[in-house]
Amino acid sequence: MKIPTSALKHLLMGTLVPAAVALAQNPSTPAAEEVYVLGEFRVNTAKDDSFIATESAAGTRIATDLINLPFSISVLTEEFVREFQLFDLDQQAPFISGMAAGDPAAGGGGGTRLRGFTVPYFRNGFARTQAPDSNSIARTEVIKGPQSAIYGRVSPGGVINFISKKPGTRFASGLSYVTGSYDHQRISGDITGPIIPGKLFYRVDATHYDFERPTDFWYNRTTNLSGSLTYKLSPNTLFTLEHEYTNRIMQGGQSFTRWTRVSGPQTITEGSVFYMPDQVLGKRLAQFNVNGAHNVVKRKADSSYLTMEHRISPDLNLRANFAYTTRAFLKDGTSTPATWATNPTAARQTVLNSLTGVWLDTSRGIWTGDRAGAYQTIDYVEKGFQIDLTKKWNTQISQRTLVTFDTFFQNNDQGTWALNGAPLNAALNALGLTTTAQLNAWKNPDPFNPGVSGYYPNPQFDSKTWTVARSFNERFYYGSLLNHTIELMNGRLFWTGSARQDWGKFTVGTADGNKAKFTYSTGLNYRVLGRQVVAYGNIATGFNPAPQFDANTGQLLGNQESAGVELGFKGVLLNDRFSYTLAFFDVEQDNQVTNNPENPGGLDLSLPRSIPGAATRSRGMSFDVGGKVTENLTLLANIAWTDVRIVRHATTPSLIGTRPLGGQNAPARTYSMAARYSIRKGLLAGVRLGLTYQYAAEYMRIGPSATATAITLPFFNAEVSEWSAVIGYAFKRFKNGSRLDLSLNVNNLLDEKEMTTAAYYPEGRTVRLTAGLRF
Repeated sequence: MKIPTSALKHLLMGTLVPAAVALAQNPSTPAAEEVYVLGEFRVNTAKDDSFIATESAAGTRIATDLINLPFSISVLTEEFVREFQLFDLDQQAPFISGMAAGDPAAGGGGGTRLRGFTVPYFRNGFARTQAPDSNSIARTEVIKGPQSAIYGRVSPGGVINFISKKPGTRFASGLSYVTGSYDHQRISGDITGPIIPGKLFYRVDATHYDFERPTDFWYNRTTNLSGSLTYKLSPNTLFTLEHEYTNRIMQGGQSFTRWTRVSGPQTITEGSVFYMPDQVLGKRLAQFNVNGAHNVVKRKADSSYLTMEHRISPDLNLRANFAYTTRAFLKDGTSTPATWATNPTAARQTVLNSLTGVWLDTSRGIWTGDRAGAYQTIDYVEKGFQIDLTKKWNTQISQRTLVTFDTFFQNNDQGTWALNGAPLNAALNALGLTTTAQLNAWKNPDPFNPGVSGYYPNPQFDSKTWTVARSFNERFYYGSLLNHTIELMNGRLFWTGSARQDWGKFTVGTADGNKAKFTYSTGLNYRVLGRQVVAYGNIATGFNPAPQFDANTGQLLGNQESAGVELGFKGVLLNDRFSYTLAFFDVEQDNQVTNNPENPGGLDLSLPRSIPGAATRSRGMSFDVGGKVTENLTLLANIAWTDVRIVRHATTPSLIGTRPLGGQNAPARTYSMAARYSIRKGLLAGVRLGLTYQYAAEYMRIGPSATATAITLPFFNAEVSEWSAVIGYAFKRFKNGSRLDLSLNVNNLLDEKEMTTAAYYPEGRTVRLTAGLRF
């Protein structure tokens, strides 16, 4: 699939012009440092060594040496993401201990889990409902455990904080182009530098990518543009304005396609068609996209951020942030008949008989239901304000205090329309589909002839004739945080504690409610053996509102609460070139909503239909290592065991002790490794070799069930075991200081093929070639 000409023009004009200017410059100076006045709030990425980070702001909202934070924290740098082509968060997830990936083929994020729980996203400390595009991100920080005392509403697994790219003090720019399997094409460019030296600085990053998958009709075309301006008003005052724009258009249709067979009086629903005995049929069904080529999903987002940093005095600093985001989602297409019947019922056999002469093959089954028209829109608005005041105390022991006040507002207005029955037939008649065979062919697209069935026209959306279900949600949070840190015993003992009060107001449909919650966290680091062996521990609480109102009583439900503990060891070795973290954790989330067992079906309107009757516990361990093993060899690796169990369930006590299902489950065991060897001397100087491995254990996605006439077998997400490799060469700098870099990535070296997390057909082995030019 080719990149649209208009997109190429805009990107090339935005990146080739500064590149041409760069070619006329003197040989390049060292890499530009970010502009800042308050080091307390700015993570120093200049200290990062290739893949390895040394500082994080995730643990306390203040830049802190990772060795001094009593939490397990993972950081992925921009270079690591670029080297191994991990552009999507779900591709990065295997390299974060305890994180289970969602499916990048879904295109919208979500599905990612940390220590068994959903994980919220933040950008520079601001909450957002969707992960930003990696094009605008300098590094990804993941802090684990319930951290509401730092961030407010979060899940008990932890949070992901994306740190955006910032303007540099010196001119720098670059271009890159990626091409590869499945018509993968990606063009990117960036430029940064001063407008007014010492005063005004800028940065622009742009990318457009377009690629397909082996799933019929699937494509992803995304444009991301981000820009920032930094104005240094004085040596003590700085303003930064950022904007990010993302426009993604996808085919977007897919489902958990299963198959059924008849055995005596029972209909048995099996797992994925990909694994059915008839492998030829299974492959065709797994690749077929029943929504067709005209199904389209559009996601558009605009985000603006304004930051002010001011040093009031040498030991008193202020930072204020504003954020505003609008997002729009649109789906225009069809519903999904997701099950294939190898032995159709009498009713479905009648439909199949009508397709004789229309379908290429009517001997191998039919869908268990018809598809219909489907249309959905979701409009989001998110805005927030945050002010941080930090104070260093002039005392004999090193102390620092942070006081924060923040607000966050979000609403979303959702409309979901459907077209079926007589109105659907009328709409199809208007498209020229008038006979029974033609109507049934549209409702049951032929998987054996996608070149025809995939291009049937869809009924035009009409809000007057389509049935609609609408929902409206609005949330407003405000809260205040007090964090204090102390270093004792000549720096051997580091203590941090946080206390936070949050208030929330909710509108769900036409019902209103409010909730308040106090949370805390505290932790200690003790240097048992210098920086080589540091014992740490923390206890923390959290809350994760998922507000809903009881259908009978109107009672506000869904203010999920959590508490957890983490103990472990961390340290740095080999002259601070290599680090490790060993963590043991136990966390529980309570107040999860279930049906009221004392009011089955909610028939008694005087009693609640739902209650906060369930709880889930996650416990396990993780081990992370990373750093420079030698001057030439860099290594990152992790291993994690995560045991997630239901520990309370008022409606179905038999679930106690079992693992949750659906999107709430995650693999019990994960591990990964990434290594790069760079040759710095001799004839092969400039060559680098990289290798990655990732593993995730099989786990159950959909549970079994049984009645007298129907049996549903469990649906599993398959084990993942993949090797990938990269070879690259950085040419010597040209006379003008620019440098060309070529690399070849081979993902899934052994061509392992298992259905993806969201049931997309596997890509298998893929190859990508990248050319990059830095100025």
